[in-house]
Amino acid sequence: MTEQERMPASPWARMAIGAVVMGGFLLCMCAATIATFAPRLSKSRFSLVSGSHRRATEPFATELHVDTPASLTVINAVGNVTIHVGADDRISVRATKVARAASREDAQALLKRIAIHTESTPEGARIEVKLPENLHRRAANVDLEITVPRRTALDLQVGVGDVRVDGTEGDVRLRTDVGDVWLRDVTLVREGDVRTDVGDLHFTGRLPATGQTAFVARIGSIHVTLPTDSRFALDAETGVGTIHCQFDLQDKRSKRTTALHWELHGRVGANPGGALTIRTQMGDIHVEAQR
Repeated sequence: MTEQERMPASPWARMAIGAVVMGGFLLCMCAATIATFAPRLSKSRFSLVSGSHRRATEPFATELHVDTPASLTVINAVGNVTIHVGADDRISVRATKVARAASREDAQALLKRIAIHTESTPEGARIEVKLPENLHRRAANVDLEITVPRRTALDLQVGVGDVRVDGTEGDVRLRTDVGDVWLRDVTLVREGDVRTDVGDLHFTGRLPATGQTAFVARIGSIHVTLPTDSRFALDAETGVGTIHCQFDLQDKRSKRTTALHWELHGRVGANPGGALTIRTQMGDIHVEAQR
């Protein structure tokens, strides 16, 4: 059964109110986004290159031997991060360094200043990308493709870039400034905390039986797909958007403070031990049952 609230009032009233509120909100959000993310892009050593430019690339590969359950920390200011399951005793890293500049020589020189640091410690493996500072109309990024043991806890910090995780079993802590997030076939063991400032968030997998899970976006829609036998307390809220929940909610509470702001709370299943918090300032929320 689909749980979805309908807006009250007439269509014309909804359209008028929505247009006024949305227009003002979009202006505020655009200004806030520029003010917020321009400094972050600068700190991430990301520079727009206009006009003709040359591109230089360099591959990178290494392996880190680990015990399971493993843990992995990834820090990447600019570039995509892809993680999927591989061998049980190692973490394999393949990367592509990319540099862009006005000349081929300048791009090659910039490429040499991109560093990828890896280490394996008793606390787990760590991969950190170091990009040059003061690019001055040049650009640099590193795309990472990583294979990990299935039982791996992840701590991912990405500035600008998409993040894809497939098939892991373990806790996930993820932060990204600008980029979409896909977590597919992921089993959270104790907790999950996934946040993106600008981008859509997609999660398909299983929540922990107990503990907290949070999916948060400043600007972006959030899609959560869970097994039909899931049990959790739902706390969902969007500043501008709609909320769709395919699960039957017990003790359901739905609240609207404006025409566009929406909250939905309730319990899924008998005696849920875990809590699911979903927040977005601007975007839709979908909580769906896996078919």
